[in-house]
Amino acid sequence: MEIDQLIKDQKASINFFTPTQMSVTISQPQDDQFIVNGKLVYQDSNSNWIAQEELTIGEQKAFRLHLKKVTGPCENYKRP
Repeated sequence: MEIDQLIKDQKASINFFTPTQMSVTISQPQDDQFIVNGKLVYQDSNSNWIAQEELTIGEQKAFRLHLKKVTGPCENYKRP
């Protein structure tokens, strides 16, 4: 019985830490800047997009998708 309970507890802890989808808010205060969930992402002089703070994977995907819709394919995004 103890082993069965340990297995159940382990499964519960794995499910508890499973990431869920989060909403991502993107705004554009200037042509060369975006705000992604309150984090500044700006375009440098080489046309690379630089995040001042690290973006989560979900934020990165949403940002790339947004850029693709707004400006076309995005290959110049650099992680901080």
